Amino acid sequence: MRISDSGIDTSRGTRPSKSRILLLCVLAASLIVNVALAIALRHYYVALKVAAVEPTFARHFSRQDAAPGAAGGQPLIVLFGDSRIARWDPLPRAAGYVLLNRGIGGETTAQMLYRFEPDVLSLRPEVVIFQAGVNDLLAAALVPESEARYQDNVVANLAHMVKQATSAGAKVILLTIVPPSSPPLWRRLVWSDRIPLLVTQTNRRLARLHAPPLVHVIDTQGILQTREGAWKPDVTYDTLHLTSAGYAELNRVVGDILVKR
Repeated sequence: MRISDSGIDTSRGTRPSKSRILLLCVLAASLIVNVALAIALRHYYVALKVAAVEPTFARHFSRQDAAPGAAGGQPLIVLFGDSRIARWDPLPRAAGYVLLNRGIGGETTAQMLYRFEPDVLSLRPEVVIFQAGVNDLLAAALVPESEARYQDNVVANLAHMVKQATSAGAKVILLTIVPPSSPPLWRRLVWSDRIPLLVTQTNRRLARLHAPPLVHVIDTQGILQTREGAWKPDVTYDTLHLTSAGYAELNRVVGDILVKR
């Protein structure tokens, strides 16, 4: 014990207590969560405002679509869908093909319908690769009274676009909806534990569209996860999106189909 000139024990006053350290840790964690929430809310706010101005994104690729000689006379593959398509990197290897990415992050299958003609069919592709539906189901899980209708819409919208593509002479590769991985804390505010179930249910229905040689349905869950249901190492980097290793896994299967054209 150390006694000051005033007779007060000062030996314990120079170190912060455990409770104070714990409080500082809690405050720091709270600050980090709040910053993450603020960033996420701004992202969603911007997306909503953009969607209000241009709800179908119908002109998003208008300049690229109108560019003369974009394919250089070679057969064309168009990747069409949401952020899983938009972020596809590396692209599948397809000798003799030109690949065009027409994915838009956050888009639903309903929005895709509006731009399917200008962004896909008008380009006269030989192959169309689809990956979409998760954004519809994110909304479905949060609006229970509309859940079944939203699921039906995903299947109907994708089936309609698949039929349009094949009727135009294109081969279709339809990837089932990539299931979500565990969401972080900030996403929990806009998350439902029913989302994985809805994805599984919808994928079973999409599998019925498999009709080779024109329509190939690829089971993404079987490619990206083990038989026990665990994710393969390093194939995802957040709840909804894949790493380059994840895309490499998909490319292996997509590439095999393209080789057999």
